[in-house]
Parts: sequence; C-alpha cells; structure tokens
Amino acid sequence: MNTLTNDSISLAPELSETKTSMPSTLHPWRSIVKALIAIMVLLGIFVGGWSAAMQSKSPSTLANAFAANPTKPDGVDLVQFWNVWNLVKEKSINRPIDDQTLLYGAMKGIVSSLKDPYSILFDPTEFKRFSEDLSGHFDGIGAEIGIRKSQLVVIAPLEGSPAEKAGLKSGDAIISIDGKDTANLSLEEAVQKIRGPKSTVVKLMVFRLTFDKPKEISVTRAQIIVKSVKWEWIKADRLPSAMRKKKIALLKLSSFDEKVVEEFSKAVQDITVGGADGLIVDLRNDPGGLLDAAVSIGGEWIDHNLVVTERRGKDAMAEKFEYRSSNTPRLAAMPTVLLVNQGSASAAEILAGALQDYGKAVLVGTKTFGKGSVQELMQLPDGSALKLTIAHWFTPHGRSINENGIEPNVKIENALDPSAKGYKDTQLERALTEVLKKL
Repeated sequence: MNTLTNDSISLAPELSETKTSMPSTLHPWRSIVKALIAIMVLLGIFVGGWSAAMQSKSPSTLANAFAANPTKPDGVDLVQFWNVWNLVKEKSINRPIDDQTLLYGAMKGIVSSLKDPYSILFDPTEFKRFSEDLSGHFDGIGAEIGIRKSQLVVIAPLEGSPAEKAGLKSGDAIISIDGKDTANLSLEEAVQKIRGPKSTVVKLMVFRLTFDKPKEISVTRAQIIVKSVKWEWIKADRLPSAMRKKKIALLKLSSFDEKVVEEFSKAVQDITVGGADGLIVDLRNDPGGLLDAAVSIGGEWIDHNLVVTERRGKDAMAEKFEYRSSNTPRLAAMPTVLLVNQGSASAAEILAGALQDYGKAVLVGTKTFGKGSVQELMQLPDGSALKLTIAHWFTPHGRSINENGIEPNVKIENALDPSAKGYKDTQLERALTEVLKKL
C-alpha cells in the first residue's frame, strides 16, 4: 500500500493524484485497511464463485442460500445485492454479461457511494494504465485535473506539454470533453475520455474568468516525458550592478514523482558546490505527488523536525501521524524563496507550508490550490487497486491545507506583458528581489 499526497488525476495519463510510493510509508492502522480489503476480495471471490451457480435460482432460493453466509455484515441485507446481480444477468438487454465485469462494477459502486471524487477502484487494465506515469513517460495531453466545488478543473498543465501549448491554464473549468458534458462524470471517467494515443485530438470546452463565454480548445495528444527537476544560474545582467557577483540558482520542481528525490539531491549538490548565495525554487503548476518525496526534500532545509502532520478522522479524537525529516539539511542556511500559484498542489503545498512555518523560505506568488487530502493506493491480488482518501494534511504549525491552500508571504500576480504575447513573469522578478534582500 502506498501513500499519495495528490488527490487529483492527471491527463498524461495521470501525473500524480495519483502516485504510488516506493518504498511505501507504513501506518499503524494499515492492518485494519488490509482486513477490510481482504473482506472485499473475499466477497469478490464469493461473487465470482457463486454467481454462475446461482444465476438460474429464484430470488427466494437465492435469499435462503445467502442467509446462510456467516460473513455478511450485521444489519445489512445483502440478499438484495444478489437479487440485482441475477436480474441483470437474466434480463439485461446487454446479455451475456461477464461475471468479472459485474464484479468490478459492484466494487466501483462501493467506492463511489463515498461520494469522494478522489477515491477510485481501478480494474487491472485501468491500474496498469494508471501506473504507467511512474516511468516518467506516457501518452496524453500533459495536464493535471481535479475537482473543485463539484467542477472538473485544470490544476496545472505541465511545462512544455500539449496542454500548455494549446493554452490551458491552472483553474480552467472543463465544461465538456468531445461534446460530452462533464457535470456527471467521475474524475476517472473524465481522465478516460481525455487520455488517448499520441497524435490524436481531444476537444475541451473550457471556461475561465477572463472569458465572456466557454471556449473550445483542441489539444493534440503526445508522448509526455516528465523531468521533475531542472535548474540554472540567474544571469548576472538580471541582478543589480552591486549584486552581480552573487550567484542565485533557479530550480524548477515539476512534480514529486518517484525520481524526484534523487534528481533534487543531485541538483542541491551541484548548486552548493557551485557556490550559490541564494536559491529560488519554482513550485508553480507543480501538482504534487509522493508524500515520501515531500518529506525528504523538506529535510534539505528542516533539521530533523516535523514536516507535515496527517490527521485521520474529523473530530478531536482523530488519529495523528507525524512525518519528520531525517536527512542532513544542506540548505538550512541558504536564503530561499519559493514561487507558488494556484497550480501548486498537494506535495508542493506540504513543502511550501513547512518552509513557511519554520521561516526557511519566503513564499511569492498567489494562493496555492488547497489539495490537502491523502489517498492511499492498495493493490489487490488480481491486479486491480483501490485508491482511497484516508486523511488530511496539516502544516507543522497546525494549518489545514485541504481547501485552504497556503497563502504566500508576498502576494503578486503575473502581469500582462505589453511588449510580447503572454505574461511578464513579475512573480519571478519579485522572488529575485526577495532573495537578494536576504544576502
């Protein structure tokens, strides 16, 4: 089982919300989850083994047979489940219907009853496709989506992706996909419709606050290759004349995937050996990913201290689990500024909140997305998997991330550039100003 920070699903085909964590993070109550999953799997085996034998039985015979089942939940009449199962098998216009298809449909129904768009049951084919993003390359449009106030939205397009090139932006509401209204689509259904082979086109009807009316945006899918970390030195001519001997590094974190810790560690080594005087970390449009990665990267600034708290339950008796850094903090004394925006989510918010709480970094930009729910990914024996929301994240000082987001220390929007198409990166300019103040 694996802990995910991202409660969204990407379209490339999924960049994170879902990511698996390897190695996995262990939790004290996982034995309970394992037991529940075991019950689900046993039920699946029971359904698969008994449905063929029972499909010709009458409802009364079926009820009698199921009444003898000693494992049925107290107070729940599961005879109705079998009644529906058999009626579908016997009367549906779609006959013949494969038992395994019905089983996965029933299991998905259990999960969908939670009315949580981020809890999903993947059948083996879906899970295989979902897992492809861990390799860092896949076919898709290269954008992360989630659900905000029941609306399907773009969380962040990946830098250089087809989604970004087509003009999709963080916060865009997706009204329809190839003419299909998204109002009643689950997150997984939306992903299935947007995802597809490279060189094919998907048409998205999109609305944003600056539009007078929804606009159709066509995106040509492509192979997406994700590089989680890249960095460069800020050119001296961008610095004030008195500061041109200072070395400022700009590091872009695109996602918190399974490769990011190694890539980030190498970048930190190069930056520190290179004699950096200051560091700007760009978390804009970073949809997040793995909890382990966020904690490990936070440990580059935070000296063996709390990075994030996980709370399971909604009352004062909620279980709490603390995640602390364990690596040597090579950046503890490095003047640091973080760039954040509405597309900074989950693991990116964990890092931003922790560094802000400890005064290790100044945050510049706009309020982050507010994706503070925790999904755990549990693979089942037949190759299917359950992704289940289990908890919420809180910063070291107890601030709730979910739906609240992280407010920057310096709030600034990017301004329209009058001399060129697009935006002038006033956020980066302000970040440079803020890091120079610390020198």
